[in-house]
Amino acid sequence: MASKNVIFDGFEYRIQDGYYIRCGASKVYLHRAIWEKLFGPIPEGCVIHHVDFDSLNNSPENLQCITRSEHNSIHDSARKPMQKICANCGKMFLAIVSTTEYCSGACSDKVRYHNKRSELLEQKSEYYRKNREKILMDKRQYYILNRTAILDRRKNRKILEEIR
Repeated sequence: MASKNVIFDGFEYRIQDGYYIRCGASKVYLHRAIWEKLFGPIPEGCVIHHVDFDSLNNSPENLQCITRSEHNSIHDSARKPMQKICANCGKMFLAIVSTTEYCSGACSDKVRYHNKRSELLEQKSEYYRKNREKILMDKRQYYILNRTAILDRRKNRKILEEIR
């Protein structure tokens, strides 16, 4: 069992999303830091692969520098489809990636649309909550101006009728 925090090269790393990541920094992965310390910079287009597929085993003999396409093909062949239930429609489907939540792009789009709409409505409600007094005052002023204009028109008509 791996411990929660590791110190390497004077920096503390904590387990996050299945990898050791440097504390207090933008995502700096421990396996990449170890590779660069031992073998130099990682070439552009390459990634550091965990040979035994255990992302917490960062011993140098378990790390391998390979191209991104090689890495994808290794992991794609290791993936097995799993049965999941769509978070939108409840239908069972086969997913290759464990984080897949929806059975189709249509279900995903429906949820995204609903979430976006809910977010916009919440922003609008928040705006009205914060600016309620100003909005009411603006409505009152609009009403007063319209009422004054109507009264002024009636008054002007009476004056015109008296002149004739």
